[in-house]
Order: sequence, then C-alpha cells, then structure tokens
Amino acid sequence: MDVLKRWSGPYRRNEHPPVSGRGFMVSQGFTLLETLAALLLSGILLAVGLPLLTGQWRGEVREKRQLEVLYGVMNAGRCVTDAVRSAAEVEFSRSGVLRVRSWDQTGVSAGTDEYRVADLDGDGNPDLYRKHEGEINPVAGRISGFQCKEVAQRVWQVDLQASWGDERASWSTLVYRRADSAK
Repeated sequence: MDVLKRWSGPYRRNEHPPVSGRGFMVSQGFTLLETLAALLLSGILLAVGLPLLTGQWRGEVREKRQLEVLYGVMNAGRCVTDAVRSAAEVEFSRSGVLRVRSWDQTGVSAGTDEYRVADLDGDGNPDLYRKHEGEINPVAGRISGFQCKEVAQRVWQVDLQASWGDERASWSTLVYRRADSAK
C-alpha cells in the first residue's frame, strides 16, 4: 500500500520508475546508450554492406557492356557476311565503304547496298550503317573497326571490331561469295 500511495501523486524526477506486478520495469522509451548502440551497429552493417553492393553493381555494368559489345559485333558480322555471300559483286574501298551489288531472281540488278562505319547519330560512338535504296539505317552500334578484303577468287575475309570503354570484341570470318555477276 505504501508503494501505491507514493506513486499515485505527480511523478518526481528523482524517484525510481514504477515496477509492474511481475517485477519488470515499466518502459519509458529507449535510453541514450541503447540508441547509440543501435546506430553503431547500423553503421557497421552499412560500412560492410555498401562496398559489396556497389561492387556487385559495377560487375553487372561491366558484364552488360561486354555483352552489348559482343552482340553488336556478332550482329554486324552476320549482316555483312550475309550480304557478301549473296552478292553478285563486292567492292571494299580505301575509305572503308563496302559496296555490295545484288541480283534478283531474274538476273536483273537489284541495286547496290553500302556498309560503312560512321557516327551519324552524333552520340560519339561509331556505328555500322547500311545504305539501301538511299535510306541509311544502323546495323550495329559501337563498331570501331571494319575491314573487308578478297583473299581468293570469290572468298572474302570480313573483320570487325567493337568497343565500349574498356570492353573490346573482334570478329573475323571468311565468306564464300556464291553469286556471279551477269557480265
């Protein structure tokens, strides 16, 4: 009873907080020490976890760039080799332009396509472009090198290089030109 009378009045700062019926202290919030310990533990976890997360992110960015460079050079290679394979005449100029003349089913010239590496979109990265019937369309991005040469009669070697930052990829193949010109 004595305890109940003492705590029934206004709370005094110097007195101890009340005890519940089971002997536990009645909580009045977090102490400064508990708050500092929680902040210290959170800081340690953040200091350990943040470099792991940023390292994972950098690795994913590097892998994305590598895959995009590989895809670009493979796509460009497929497109150029398909054009050379089915062409009636192929010419690669010193200025880096591949001219491919194709024929339709009846043996009539179907026109000349041109392939060149340039930065026509102005983003600072060279791309491989195809000019077909006056229309210029991109074939593959980030193509930094393009070379074609006839190594034997009707056999062409196609070399392509792509780059993005530190990532580099190259692609080379020999293509047998199947069609003959109708001279």
